Amino acid sequence: MFEGKSYEVILANMLARVPNTIDKRQGSIIYDALAPAAAELAQSYIDLDTILNSAFADTAENTDLDKKCSEIGLVRIPASKTIQKGIFTGSGGVALDIEIGSRFTVVNSNVNFIAIEKIANGQYKMQCETAGSIGNTVTGQMIPISYIEGLQTANLTEILILGEDIEDDDSLRQRYFTKVKNIEKDGNVAQYIEWANEYAGIGKAKVFPLWDGNNTVKVSILNSNNDIASTELINSFQQYLDPNSQGLGEGAAPIGAIVTVTTATYKNISVNATVNVAEGYTLTQAQLATQLAIENYFRNEISYEKNMVSYFTIGTVLTNLNEIESIISLTLNGGNSDITLLTEEIPNLNNLVLTEST
Repeated sequence: MFEGKSYEVILANMLARVPNTIDKRQGSIIYDALAPAAAELAQSYIDLDTILNSAFADTAENTDLDKKCSEIGLVRIPASKTIQKGIFTGSGGVALDIEIGSRFTVVNSNVNFIAIEKIANGQYKMQCETAGSIGNTVTGQMIPISYIEGLQTANLTEILILGEDIEDDDSLRQRYFTKVKNIEKDGNVAQYIEWANEYAGIGKAKVFPLWDGNNTVKVSILNSNNDIASTELINSFQQYLDPNSQGLGEGAAPIGAIVTVTTATYKNISVNATVNVAEGYTLTQAQLATQLAIENYFRNEISYEKNMVSYFTIGTVLTNLNEIESIISLTLNGGNSDITLLTEEIPNLNNLVLTEST
């Protein structure tokens, strides 16, 4: 807004007000007197521009965006902790129970996990002590921080709930505009979406009113990677909204709303393509880049956003890769047409065959 208020422009305007009968060349007394004032004024305009940007949600950042969002009751989602399944055995591979609160370090890392809940004999929910996505990156063998009698092996085997880093500005800003455009109130669809957006570990969500008769609501969720949600995440969100789907108003959902939380199912997609590999790349490199690009397209642009995998867009995804010069042929599930998804299906790249043209 203040692009025309640079140091040079301000100084030139100030000097223009000085009569030409006075020496105002660089190095003159009047020039040297006005230059510092012009610099301070220019900095003031820079500060004014920063203040102006901080006042609006589309340009505010960090704590300024937090303050703007707080005006409508939104707060930045804090980092959440990863929960993985831990399996513990004693002598002879027999399942071994440990005490809740037992702490372990993952081998070859500085990441610690603590036992928070028993799943079955020798199986526990293990929560990462460090909030954020770092707990998603480790798995395998653990060693106890304190001695545990009879313990032979301790392993993290699978992620139950993904840990998430603190919400970034773009995500918070998107929730702000969603909230002001879609007023959530009294258990309407927008409010269920808002509850899902604010819940740690949940990515995209869909809401199905009256899905099983009067007063029923189905909320289908994905995890924070926009993939199928784990049973633990589904159960946790179910308890948050409507414990045991009884509609008693004991959760966030209003009295009378019988809520069922579910997740998606996969629609397997096979991609076969014959391509010309770009100079300087190998077919293996092209294959890996293609897999990552398609999976990213599925998760970020299709899952719970669209009901179709576009044949044309898959082709565009491939041609946009540096590793691929051109496409000779392309099929999706053996054909050359779009793939339709059901309302609770998300695409899954279960097979990718990339052949180099000869």
